[in-house]
Amino acid sequence: MSKHKEGIILTIIFHVVLLFILFRFGFFTPLPLPEEKGITIDFGINNVGMGQNEPTPKQAAPSKIESKPEPQQPKTVNTPPPPPAQQTPAEGKEEVMTQDFEKTAALDEAKKKEADKKKKELLEKQRQEEQVRQKKIADERRKRDSIQKIEDARIAEEKRLAEVRR
Repeated sequence: MSKHKEGIILTIIFHVVLLFILFRFGFFTPLPLPEEKGITIDFGINNVGMGQNEPTPKQAAPSKIESKPEPQQPKTVNTPPPPPAQQTPAEGKEEVMTQDFEKTAALDEAKKKEADKKKKELLEKQRQEEQVRQKKIADERRKRDSIQKIEDARIAEEKRLAEVRR
C-alpha cells in the first residue's frame, strides 16, 4: 500500500480539480440566453408562397406585440437579367477545363474488363510464342539426331570398308 500512496494522492487531486472545473464552468446556462437563429419557411397557405414573391422580414416574422397582421401588398416580379454573352477565350489565356461526368462503378468495371481482356491477350500471345519456341527446339533436336545418325552410319561404313581393305 505504501508504494501506491503517491499515485492514489495524485489521482484524488486530479479528480477534485476536474470536478471543480465542471461545476464552475460546465453545469450553468449562460444568461441571457442566446437568440435563436433559423430560416423562415412559407408552406404556401392561401396561395401565398407559391414562388412568385418573397416575403419581407416583417411579413415572415411578425412581432409578438402586433395583434393583427398587415394586409399583403402585391409586389412586382423582378425578371432575372439576361445571361451574359459568351466570351471567346483570348489568346494566351488557358481555357477552363470542366468534367461532364463522374466516375462510376460501371466505368471502373469497364476498365477492369478491358484490363482483363488485355491480360488474356498477352497470356495467349506468350503461350503461342512458347509453342513456337518448343517447336523450334524439337526441330533442332530432330536435325541433330538425323545428323548424328548419318555421321554414325558414315563412321560405321568407313570401319567396314577399312576392314575389307585389310
